[in-house]
Amino acid sequence: MKVPPQKVLCSRALCIIAEKSEELAIFRECFRLDEKIVGSDIPDVSNAYEFWLGSFLIGNGQQLPFYITCCSSQRIQTFATESTSLFKTLKPKYAIHVGVCAGMSTKGVRRVHFEQGMGTAFNYEEGHPVIRDSTSVFQPSADIIQYPDMSVAKFVKSLAKSKYKYGTFASGCSVRPDTQVILKSVADTVARDVLALEKEASAFLYVCEHTGVISLGVVKGVSELGDTNEAVSNEGDYNSAIVNTANAVRLWIGATPDIITPLPHELEPGLVLAEDYCANYIEPVWQMQEDLWAKTGRIEGAAIGLKIVLPRNSNVYLYGRVKVTIKRSIRKRGLEWVGIGEGHEIRTVLYKWPYIIDFPGIVSQLASCPDVIHQLDLFANHIRDKSVTEWENEVEVWSWEEFQTWATVGIGETSPSALQQNIAH
Repeated sequence: MKVPPQKVLCSRALCIIAEKSEELAIFRECFRLDEKIVGSDIPDVSNAYEFWLGSFLIGNGQQLPFYITCCSSQRIQTFATESTSLFKTLKPKYAIHVGVCAGMSTKGVRRVHFEQGMGTAFNYEEGHPVIRDSTSVFQPSADIIQYPDMSVAKFVKSLAKSKYKYGTFASGCSVRPDTQVILKSVADTVARDVLALEKEASAFLYVCEHTGVISLGVVKGVSELGDTNEAVSNEGDYNSAIVNTANAVRLWIGATPDIITPLPHELEPGLVLAEDYCANYIEPVWQMQEDLWAKTGRIEGAAIGLKIVLPRNSNVYLYGRVKVTIKRSIRKRGLEWVGIGEGHEIRTVLYKWPYIIDFPGIVSQLASCPDVIHQLDLFANHIRDKSVTEWENEVEVWSWEEFQTWATVGIGETSPSALQQNIAH
């Protein structure tokens, strides 16, 4: 069965967002990416999106799967809105923003091909007017967004050659002839370590902060200085800045084994929930599956196994209120609520000859996980493994499509009259 495109993307831990489609094409070539998913294949994502798939080798020898895409516009509001939507739909664990910027020449950020910017950011368009030397000037907000517990500065300083700079991006402005004037003003009043002028860095870091996605930084190549002599960069400088940004990203990711540290396997949320579900639902139900009761009496030998149905398109939100979600399927597919067990041990389960069916509402707890698809796979695989070792292969995990096919084609059709024939008189 082909893995749905959304599931492919959700299974990748790192999202890289470029500034625009022209830059995305160059990054794709730099990273040598051939596999593409288009937005039209993913619910709730614009048809204009392209997602290119790849993998980085990180410092601990592990592979970090990623995809790279771009938003439809560099406008800060559009960028913030679209990146928030992407993060909520695809739930990456990590994210990086890449592109180009205008460097501050007095800080040694020269217009050369190997200079890169890596750092914090603030929005230059957010602020208020102040009087300075009898003149009203714009005072930008000093709310500087920083990486939580990141070691970018240490990484930059550790390099043998000064190919990279670490500092603050002034975000929100288009590159303009008075870039150096703006940057000097910012350095004097807001952030002494201001590095460059660009558009989206602060929005990106704000979005990461409010969606729970871990930012691995903003990496931008210096394509120009924005001064009156060189207001517009030539194509060679622009392309070289992007190429070298790609190299910087690869180098930075390769140096981050301590940042990208996976949870111990046994503490993965999907496994923790699977253990709880197995102990408190599957195990007791499996042991009592021969004790099924309809309203009119005992059903002799009616169940020969359990089928655990995963949510459609791996959307765990659908199971947040299980009975509401499956009510229609119960009615259309001929499932019955029956009792199982004896005496005080009786509980209700869904049944359609010859299986007990369950829609595990517990998986809705995975909704807050950034890698929800991976966690759901861990949940399902743990049940499959235990079915082999402990339940004689009588517990099977079904996709939503497998359940629909089985219930629709008439396999195991159970009408009230058919059910009566299995009841011991």
